[in-house]
Amino acid sequence: MLEAMESTNRAAAEIRSGKLGHLTIAAYPSISISLLPRIVSLFLATRPHLHIRLMSRSSQTVKELVATQQLDLAIAELPVDHPAVYTESFSYRCQCILPSGHPLAELDVITPADLDGVPFVTLFRDHMTHHQVATAFSQYGARWNVVAETEYFATVCELVAAGCGVGVIDPVVSSPFTTGIVSRKFEPAITYEIGILYPQDRIESRVTKEFVEMLKVHLAPD
Repeated sequence: MLEAMESTNRAAAEIRSGKLGHLTIAAYPSISISLLPRIVSLFLATRPHLHIRLMSRSSQTVKELVATQQLDLAIAELPVDHPAVYTESFSYRCQCILPSGHPLAELDVITPADLDGVPFVTLFRDHMTHHQVATAFSQYGARWNVVAETEYFATVCELVAAGCGVGVIDPVVSSPFTTGIVSRKFEPAITYEIGILYPQDRIESRVTKEFVEMLKVHLAPD
């Protein structure tokens, strides 16, 4: 009985300290493929008895799930307009990416004028960055030569690395996929926004708060 009581007390102490328990996270694919697993791994390194459930869903599905109170937190592309969801937002200025050795890599800043007619890889038309890039090319009177459209920045990076064209990506979430490519500042500014989402009326556990603190450090813009 004493051993059982001691075990129970230890478990209770570990729960209070955030080292024991459960954490359920849903995130959109671009961040859940590489960056988020790295953060989770760092978090678990000092919490061997913690169990984390990581779900990968589209941003729209993530927004719907967090509103049902089935999650501790979620990460999705913005905007989010739901009364049952509280959001902390992060905004990034996108960069132009080019294959290694591309002639335009000699420039410090790249504009649509520099990319006039250059093969370009972009995200689908419903993505927040697509309209911004199209508008930028229109303002510069440059021809936007889209040769491929895809759903995720990770795929944009792979296509660019393979020499398919150039592209525009965020500097943080996409950073794990930038091997074999070079990044340059892009003018005018193209903005990409994501958010950490919480159920509006749910009380955060200690482990959730500690994970969010680590997550914010890794999501902070440079």
